[in-house]
Amino acid sequence: MFVIDVSHLEFFFENEDAKLFEDLDFTLNIGEIVGMVGPNGSGKSTLIKLLAGELSPNAGQIKVRSYGYLPQDASLGDLDRTVGGILLERFGVEPWRGDLALEIGGLSAIDKKDRLSDLSGGQRTRLGLGLILAGEVLPECLILDEPTNNLDKEGLGWLKKVLEGFRGGVIIASHERRFLDDVVQRIVAIEGKKLANYGGGYSFYRDEFSLKQKVKQEQYEATIKEKKKLETYLKRNQDFNQQVSNESYDKLKHEDRRPFGYHKWDSEVSFGKKIRATYSKIEQLGEAERPDSAPVLDVRLEAEIPSSKIVLRVDNLNKSFQLKNVLKDLSLEVRGAERVLVSGKNGSGKSTLLNIIAGKLNADSGEVIQGENLSFGYFSQDVYGIDQTKTPLEELNLLERDKARCYMLCIKAGLSKESADKKISELSRGQQAKLGFIKLMLMQPDVLLLDEPTNHLDVQTKEAIEKALEDFRGAILVASHDQYFVDNLGITKTIAL
Repeated sequence: MFVIDVSHLEFFFENEDAKLFEDLDFTLNIGEIVGMVGPNGSGKSTLIKLLAGELSPNAGQIKVRSYGYLPQDASLGDLDRTVGGILLERFGVEPWRGDLALEIGGLSAIDKKDRLSDLSGGQRTRLGLGLILAGEVLPECLILDEPTNNLDKEGLGWLKKVLEGFRGGVIIASHERRFLDDVVQRIVAIEGKKLANYGGGYSFYRDEFSLKQKVKQEQYEATIKEKKKLETYLKRNQDFNQQVSNESYDKLKHEDRRPFGYHKWDSEVSFGKKIRATYSKIEQLGEAERPDSAPVLDVRLEAEIPSSKIVLRVDNLNKSFQLKNVLKDLSLEVRGAERVLVSGKNGSGKSTLLNIIAGKLNADSGEVIQGENLSFGYFSQDVYGIDQTKTPLEELNLLERDKARCYMLCIKAGLSKESADKKISELSRGQQAKLGFIKLMLMQPDVLLLDEPTNHLDVQTKEAIEKALEDFRGAILVASHDQYFVDNLGITKTIAL
């Protein structure tokens, strides 16, 4: 029995000629866990919002049974509200449901007086899903937009357990490769303006999609080759081709020339048929369409630091929030081109440490000393070091005055010229993250401070960034829950918080 049924969906924002989806069909059955993937900007969050009723289709039909919806940011509203206030607002006279929500989210140990702003992104995700599942009526399906982005290893294990215990249907947009392999039964991928269905997890999808693209590319190349061959044949016989095209052939065909040139005419008739057949074959081949491929971000980071050079020294660092110690007497040293992983559970202080090192946040006590004559580039998991009120073009113009190159960089990030002139706040989170990496590339820092750098990014971009960091000869401090990404980074030191 279906819990979501979509038929002939059509959607566009302003211009009907720029349809995001057209004749899209999708069905989610009870008991299924389905992963949704697609390039950044392809419309995953838009489709999720359509399923959740936050947007309305321009055509087609969407049927959804009772559902719980967890948006991408899981902000839960005003971040100044307390956890206890949210539980009271949601469950009122049934306070035990609030405790159940915290238990489901694995958050029983947190203080209800804590504000949402005190919680990590992963903790807010846990709370959001806990609120959904602790309600009086359990939804028949869950609609989840990138819930894995802010979850650490333990959090991903928690989410896997929750979803496997859920008896309804689940549609989950995510680019967490290992998680999708472990949890989903099938993948739906946004390809063009529709959804393509792949049985199995992410690895199966990746292999099948690569094979499909290879076949399409081979068909495209074979079509181009055949058309060139036929067009060359016509060009070589241009004189007779002209005779056929001006209909002299039809005129001559009815003249009785057999007594004088029977064999010659017979040859001309045969040749004319070949010309007409060649035109027919070209027409049947039609216009060869190159297989769709998402723009791949071209990131090149160049730096070289001597192995003995002090890059960073942190001495006895302390930081508290609301009397809660986040960092206590922390010391570390980084030399040369070390690759340092900052690890810990959600809320352990990873982002706090990187913010302090980047100079975005003041410590309560202790000292941070950056190496002499070294530039630091900071990539934040929330704002990516970009101004949300500017357009991508304005933001890049701060570092690169050549507007043509800025447009080119935007296109490589999967943005159209029109999108490059929109406010950054109107772009998808993945597109914003790509802009953050473009800024790092324009800055060419010696030291990279990366806070969950693969959040919101499609797999092709993740792989491009992995390759860029593999070739990078500067120092890296990174906080990431993406184990696949971390394994490929070549970590030399781990700081456990």
